[in-house]
Amino acid sequence: KMASAAPDKMLPLWGDLLRWNPEPAFAAVKAPLFAINGEMIPDVARQRCAGRVSDTVLAYPGHFPQWEQPDEFSQALNKQLEALRL
Repeated sequence: KMASAAPDKMLPLWGDLLRWNPEPAFAAVKAPLFAINGEMIPDVARQRCAGRVSDTVLAYPGHFPQWEQPDEFSQALNKQLEALRL
């Protein structure tokens, strides 16, 4: 369904996402931030969050690693949660 959306409707949203400045949100969060991303996330997105978000990168082709690779996702999540215990 996501891929069938009309480009004239979706491209402006994509542009807004690329222009979004996460700094105000980061400044408001007083806890560690973790992410589990796939290789499809562009480096520019990782650079925008560098120093604020610790991410784990999984090799998967889709948008939903928790469903597509549940074992790998669970291992990555457990590793991130373990870091919070320290």
